[in-house]
Amino acid sequence: MDMAIWEVILRIGLSVVVGGAVGMQREYKKGASAGLRTHILVSLGACIAMLTNAFFLDKYGKDATDITRMAAGVISGIGFLGAGSIIKDGVRVRGLTTAAGLWVVACLGITAGAGFYLAAGVGTALVVIVIWSLKGFERLVIKKKSQSLIILKTINDPNKIIEIMQTFSQLKLAVSSMDIDETDEGAATVSIVAAAPEAPLAQLTGELAKIKQIRVISIDRMD
Repeated sequence: MDMAIWEVILRIGLSVVVGGAVGMQREYKKGASAGLRTHILVSLGACIAMLTNAFFLDKYGKDATDITRMAAGVISGIGFLGAGSIIKDGVRVRGLTTAAGLWVVACLGITAGAGFYLAAGVGTALVVIVIWSLKGFERLVIKKKSQSLIILKTINDPNKIIEIMQTFSQLKLAVSSMDIDETDEGAATVSIVAAAPEAPLAQLTGELAKIKQIRVISIDRMD
C-alpha cells in the first residue's frame, strides 16, 4: 500500500481522539446513553472501514468494485446483530457499547481478511484498550454525575406533569430524560432520570407528597 505506516497509525489515532472528544462531552454534560467508549468505537470502526476501502482500491484498482460491495454488505448486515444487543429499560438504554463493539469487530474482520495487517493489528489493540480500560477512566477522570431513576404515579393531567417539573426545578435536580406511560384508567406512570446529590433527593419525596394525586413509587441510584 502506498500509504506510509505512520499515516495509517495517525489516521486511526485521530479517529480515537475525535470520537473520544465528542463522547466525553456527551457523557459528562448530558449523561447520554451513548458515551465515551461508544463514540470512540464508532469513530474507530468508520476510520478502519475507510482505510480498508483505500487498501482495496490500491491493491486491486478498478477490480475492487465487487470486493468493496461485499465488504459494505457485511458492515450493513452486522447492524441487525448489534440492534439485538440494545435493550430499552424504562428510560435507560443499555447495550450501545456492545453493539458498537460488534460493528467495529466486523470492520476489523474485513480488514484482516483483506490482508491489511497493520490496520487490523492497531485497530484490535485500540478496541481492547477502549473496552477494558476506559470504563475505569470514565469513573475516575470524567466523574460522571450520579443519576437516579424516579418513578411516580399520578393522574393523566398535563398540569400534574408541570407541577412535578417545577418541584424538580426548585430543588435544582437536573432532569436528563422523562418518560410518561399513560393507562386506560386515566392514570400515568412517570419515569424521570435526574442528576442530583443525596440531600435534594431526600427532600424530593416530601415535596412531591405535598402535591395531591402524586405518589412516589421508587427512587433508585443508577450508578
